[in-house]
Amino acid sequence: MKYVSLLLIFCLGFVAGRWSSRELGASQSHLGSTPGSGSSPIAAPEASSVETERTPQLPEEAPESHAANPTGISVPENSSLTRTDDKTRDKEIRRLFSLLMEANEHNNSAEQNKIFREMEVLNPRHEKVFQAKAMFLQEDENWVGALEVLKDCAATIPESVYCLRRLANIRSSTIEDKIRYGIECLQLSKTDLLCMVDVAMAFASKGEFAKAKVYFEQALNLPMENEGYEREMVLYQYGLTLENLRQDKKAKEAFLAACRLNMKSACDRVQPGES
Repeated sequence: MKYVSLLLIFCLGFVAGRWSSRELGASQSHLGSTPGSGSSPIAAPEASSVETERTPQLPEEAPESHAANPTGISVPENSSLTRTDDKTRDKEIRRLFSLLMEANEHNNSAEQNKIFREMEVLNPRHEKVFQAKAMFLQEDENWVGALEVLKDCAATIPESVYCLRRLANIRSSTIEDKIRYGIECLQLSKTDLLCMVDVAMAFASKGEFAKAKVYFEQALNLPMENEGYEREMVLYQYGLTLENLRQDKKAKEAFLAACRLNMKSACDRVQPGES
């Protein structure tokens, strides 16, 4: 009987424990679903899912864009239009320069200034803009200023035969500059008569007559019509160069040829009756 009583007490305790555990679990589950409870382990997945929805998605086009331009160099979509615009501006500047030269012939300073400002707006580094600046300074006898403008032109536009040619003969250039820029001019334009004569005369002024002779002879093998140098003058300078080289016979032939072109100073260097 004693053992039966103990067994009955044990069963009652076991049932009471099961009931208490179930009530406690239900109570904790109810508390965990209460809004604002940060300690509940159930709330963590819900917070994570909300945070994921707030995260912006990266664009998927980037890899395709990189593949379309593997070099990474941006190319303007309207590059052809830019080239067309450059050509249009160049044509307009040249048209304005022609008008400027007409205004210069009529000594219309106000019109020249107006046209020049229009040219600068279109392209301040255009060859014709440099040309106009140098022309204005030369007319004011500011030869040093004109020289600086031409040097700036040659540095900005290395392929400008005009600027190199002017640097080879402008009075404010040194002999070394005339030789340097004249040779650079001939590298761009191998048969440029003006640069050829300027280099020849610069070498002659420097006393390097053998080099001067080479350039004079090359120049005399080219036509000289409307090139800025008269043939008789080149022949005369060539004759002087030959005299310094003690080639008197050739020198006399050069003077005679210049004399026949009505150059008095050349005629004075030949014997009477030889002309």
